[in-house]
Amino acid sequence: MIRQWIPHQYRVQGLATSESSSLFSTQFEYEECTKQSSAYERIIRQTLHAHIHNMNNSRIEMDKNHFTNVMKAYSVYDREVGYCQVSAFIVGLLLMQMPGPQAFTIFIKQCKSIS
Repeated sequence: MIRQWIPHQYRVQGLATSESSSLFSTQFEYEECTKQSSAYERIIRQTLHAHIHNMNNSRIEMDKNHFTNVMKAYSVYDREVGYCQVSAFIVGLLLMQMPGPQAFTIFIKQCKSIS
């Protein structure tokens, strides 16, 4: 229903621009975190295959590299949490709506709002 009422560009914009200064800084952190290695990279790749298998393959429009990069970047960004398999479903849904850097930003905001 939301897809019918709210155009895509406004849905993404509403999520991503609530704090424009933090958006820029987290996108910079995203780029830096994707360059680093993570102890969870092998598990993230395995989760990717399981995640795609559990969802309807025709609905998945995300790039596999974006999924891997967002999950890896978050595991580097928040070393205390590292990697949690449940987060793969949230990141997958975000990537269906927006590119990797924005999904990373929104995911961080969501994780911070929970804690």
